Amino acid sequence: MKVKDLIRKLEQTGLNNEVRFLGNKEDNCIENLYLSFDDVGDVLIYKDMDIKWTCTDIDNGQYGRQLGKNVFEFKEKGIQMAINLCNYTNKEIKNHITAYYSTIKELKKLSKKSSNWIIAECIFEQESGLY
Repeated sequence: MKVKDLIRKLEQTGLNNEVRFLGNKEDNCIENLYLSFDDVGDVLIYKDMDIKWTCTDIDNGQYGRQLGKNVFEFKEKGIQMAINLCNYTNKEIKNHITAYYSTIKELKKLSKKSSNWIIAECIFEQESGLY
């Protein structure tokens, strides 16, 4: 099955905009391919369905997960977005985080290994229109 066919299948499901395709070796398919649409219509494609959602804000029902080194997905109140940090300049990142932190250096010092997650979460909160 081709990726465009998988995307068409995803569009037809209506199941939280997510679908899992289980391929098999006889079809020379990628096994456990996972597709998801974010709210702006971008298609997210990744192989590991076991990427669990983590509650990041229990009061607002916000959840996030890391899909790659610089790619994160967040959802809250019916809005779901993928954030690829590679698509943001340092200036844009600084603008997004200043609502929560004085500088990127401060954020990285406080959050250490999870700094990319925190940056992506700040971007989500600023771009989702929820805050």
